[in-house]
Amino acid sequence: MVVSPGLVDATYRGGVTGAEAAAALAHAVGRHRALRPRVELAVLAATTPWRLIVATFLGIGRAFAWLRFMRLAWTLRGVVGVICVVQSMVEGRAWAGLLGGAVIALTYLVPAAGRRIDLRTEAEADQFVLGLGLGPVLAGLLRRYGHPMTLERMQRLDTATDHPAEQPQRPRLHLVHG
Repeated sequence: MVVSPGLVDATYRGGVTGAEAAAALAHAVGRHRALRPRVELAVLAATTPWRLIVATFLGIGRAFAWLRFMRLAWTLRGVVGVICVVQSMVEGRAWAGLLGGAVIALTYLVPAAGRRIDLRTEAEADQFVLGLGLGPVLAGLLRRYGHPMTLERMQRLDTATDHPAEQPQRPRLHLVHG
């Protein structure tokens, strides 16, 4: 696990307690476990074509972002997809229209799937933190720093545990000589 210098500094200066730092690290560990990294290489290989397509379109989008009405065009891409499919069918080139429609449909489906995966991963990481008894501590940290949370997540993290984590009086810094 990589610890950010900001977390180390905040812990050292007393802005974040040791228990809060432990809760943040536990959440990161739980998130990593939820993603099941054993299949990362397979997922990377399977998604490489899509990543190349996205990178290409992002580059094209950045190049033309200065043009007026680009945001409107992106918003109306679904309509353009339907027109693409219908016009290609009428002209007898169904495969081209279906391919264009599929690419446009993926621009809706992939981000939605990504959000769904993020929500599932966050919930599993929260469960890991709760299992360690650090849920209320993490909830307090997230609230204090204004991290947006749904009411459901706030209630899930605030559930009482049998053995709440003890908060040390003062954070301690330990030096390790190498």
